Amino acid sequence: MEFEKLETVRLSEIWKNETTEFTPWLAKHTNLDRLAKEAELPNLELEGTEVLRGRLKPDIVAKVPEDDRTVLIENQIYEADFNHLGRIVAYVSEFEADIMVWVAESFPPEILSAVRLLNNNSGGTWAFFAIQPSVFCIGDSSKALKFEVLEKPQNWQAKIHQQENPLLATRREARRGFWRLYAQLYPEDRQFPADPIGSSYWVTIESLSASLNLARNGVGIFLSLMGKDRTPEQEVFLDRCRTALDEQGIEEWANYDGYDSDNWSEMADSLHQKLVKYREIIGNLAA
Repeated sequence: MEFEKLETVRLSEIWKNETTEFTPWLAKHTNLDRLAKEAELPNLELEGTEVLRGRLKPDIVAKVPEDDRTVLIENQIYEADFNHLGRIVAYVSEFEADIMVWVAESFPPEILSAVRLLNNNSGGTWAFFAIQPSVFCIGDSSKALKFEVLEKPQNWQAKIHQQENPLLATRREARRGFWRLYAQLYPEDRQFPADPIGSSYWVTIESLSASLNLARNGVGIFLSLMGKDRTPEQEVFLDRCRTALDEQGIEEWANYDGYDSDNWSEMADSLHQKLVKYREIIGNLAA
């Protein structure tokens, strides 16, 4: 009996472009579910792709719906590199991420060592994953994909079932207090859930999504495209809107001690006024 040879297929042969092909594919609900299951991650709910905050733009932003933890996913169709390692560390701070998932075709030993060091020194506050997707085929048969976890926090499965991190509880309480005040002051801006513990909530402005964000260092609004399928025309319109906002001197972010309740009234006013300006400028461009 003769057997066919199992062949490995390069990711770049399946997805020619990381931003326009691999990221949208991974962001689909079924593929996020598969990633979470094979990597022993919690359930993931997509928040957005290529979400711009300042000069930082992680590939995928997701949430754990059960406890509102933020999960950032950075993906590469080639070998992991130190440039992306630096981005990941910056993302953790700027987006208040709880879980960082790095997906790449391969990981050099030095990169894996760095990920291990981050996990060992995070004190359980953050979790870093290095995950290698591999695509296989036999001859001309259909292709199969497997996610292999190369690095993760020690005793990760146990951590999922541990009691809530006190830092997460404090963060959740601050979010609840701020968003309830915002909803009371500006009920026309958005309908919030009964228990608003999220770090961000989306509103629609023309064909764009505007994310109202709260973090420990303030509040802001970030634009992105709606849905997973993007057209060149939508990308151009998004860039035009960002440029127009910048030319008008409207900054995305307002700095405050975001979890200090003494600042919440002023922060709510700032966020509301920013949203009014976003709607006016984007509406004019869409007209």
